[in-house]
Amino acid sequence: DCSLERLERLVRQDPVLVYRILLLVNSAAYGGRHEIGSLRHALMMLGFRELGRWLFEQAPGSETDNDLQPVRAAMVMRARLAQHLLATGSEDNLRLEVYTTALFAQLDKLLHAPLSELLHKLPLSGRLYDAVLRHDGPYHPLLDVARAQGEPGQLHRLSTVCERNEVSLEQANRALIRMLATSRDHAGVRSERMA
Repeated sequence: DCSLERLERLVRQDPVLVYRILLLVNSAAYGGRHEIGSLRHALMMLGFRELGRWLFEQAPGSETDNDLQPVRAAMVMRARLAQHLLATGSEDNLRLEVYTTALFAQLDKLLHAPLSELLHKLPLSGRLYDAVLRHDGPYHPLLDVARAQGEPGQLHRLSTVCERNEVSLEQANRALIRMLATSRDHAGVRSERMA
């Protein structure tokens, strides 16, 4: 009983769930390997009823390790920060692709498998592979700066990382402020999911 946008926002709070939904819609059961790297497109393909059924089937095998919750939360915050590093007014599709790129950058920590093996199971954008696996391409600077800002032990490196990626400290700090300013909206979604 909610909009597609609200459902997408809720699902995006769990990197493993996003990954598994993309695996599902890109499987042979849904017509083979289409380039569906967008969670919104995947949710539209599944539909609410099919998604509900699939989620119900996933519940018995879901991760119950509460120690991984901070890792998930950090991944989501880093993804949101990378998204906010984009220029104001960037297209929604671009923002979502950057978000997915940053969200999947440390998926190996949650799924305990090599990142290249996990990502090559999906027909994702070449820009995502470049940033995450080759540390190159147009999204890598956003990912690099978000990673430096998201790890308290690495903050002393932030000015060097920003300079290397041609991102001003002012731009990085403004992105952080925008991300924190919108965190209230995402906290409400997280609270709903926990209930």
